[in-house]
Amino acid sequence: METLLLPKGFFSRTAGTVARHLVGKTVVCHPGPASVTAVIVEAEAFEDGADAGVIRKGMLYGPGVIFVMSHRGHLYLNVGTEAAGKASCVMVRSILVGKELVKGPGKVSKRLGITLDLDGHLLGEKLELLANDLARPVVLKDANAPRTAKNSSVRHGADPRWVAHQQDIAP
Repeated sequence: METLLLPKGFFSRTAGTVARHLVGKTVVCHPGPASVTAVIVEAEAFEDGADAGVIRKGMLYGPGVIFVMSHRGHLYLNVGTEAAGKASCVMVRSILVGKELVKGPGKVSKRLGITLDLDGHLLGEKLELLANDLARPVVLKDANAPRTAKNSSVRHGADPRWVAHQQDIAP
């Protein structure tokens, strides 16, 4: 079966839309001689500096550009969305590597072997996102609500930050 990379146009949409459609996709990272393959099970959208009014430089990267954010000693994997110059990106929050569930953006980056040298590069060589889908339900959750599927909801309103994740993940 042929694997297809996600086209750049996939990321030329709002962060909320991209986060919703990124869940269930396969990420392949080539940090060294061995590759790490995982399925994205949770992604969070950030738009217009809605996170405490902060717009980070990497949020302004263009669609499909990798933004590796350093925060409190951890690296967070993000991908630019919408258009260059517009504060919009999606953070990968949880992945499934085989039967291992990796939760938390810092742990995700560590497990994938993400380093700061990926920052500002287009998806492709060292990090790929594949155009496949898992057949599991996806829900949107208000990023400010407790992180449980029980409290999941879809809201369209003032807060543009959303978390998309898969329900019933059993490693």
